[in-house]
Amino acid sequence: MLNISISKDTQKNISQVVGVDYSAIIDYDPLEEMSLIGRPVFFSKKRDLKKIGRGNPLLARHKIRTMSDIDKKLSRIK
Repeated sequence: MLNISISKDTQKNISQVVGVDYSAIIDYDPLEEMSLIGRPVFFSKKRDLKKIGRGNPLLARHKIRTMSDIDKKLSRIK
């Protein structure tokens, strides 16, 4: 596992926004995360022209693929 950490201020902000302690959030599995948020977590495919110059370059170039996109393309292969 990568040894990545975020600052204490960021951890505190996340806890306040979500309403759950940060250390508990880290231990969540994906199903618990979805039940907490209320919907699946995904990248938005909408192109916001104000954000294209900054942010994720893969999103700006339409290079992000979701699992549903991959499943559709695989189903077309005979």
